[in-house]
Amino acid sequence: MSTPAVLNLIASVIDRFGGDSYESRVDKNTWRINVGSAGGFVALFEDQDDPDSSDLLVFFPLMRVPLAKSLAFYRRLLEINDELFGKAAFAVDKENVVSLLAGRKIFDLDPDELAELMLHTSTLADYYDDVLLDEFGRENALT
Repeated sequence: MSTPAVLNLIASVIDRFGGDSYESRVDKNTWRINVGSAGGFVALFEDQDDPDSSDLLVFFPLMRVPLAKSLAFYRRLLEINDELFGKAAFAVDKENVVSLLAGRKIFDLDPDELAELMLHTSTLADYYDDVLLDEFGRENALT
């Protein structure tokens, strides 16, 4: 699938589920998406040498790592990752922001698969942001 086709596909899925792909576009390859209390992004990371190897990523920054409880927190993230069966995973960036993400190569991507990836990840993010903030402290919220 070509890069323009994938970008059009992302926009059409956002519009199909009641979003506004024009208003939510952050840049050429990124859109903001919101579900419940979770706000995230869907983005295309282009591989100029091999377009079929370009990556699609859906990610939701959820909270900051609770540094005073970091060992228990990281263990909890790993336990949840195990329950997600590889369909999504938690990650921590260099600024200690925890995100839930899922992605895949764009090769053979179809509209239903993209919709499922976006809906599944956003639903999990909307659920787990509350679970983790309740368990480890709302003072770790990003907003």
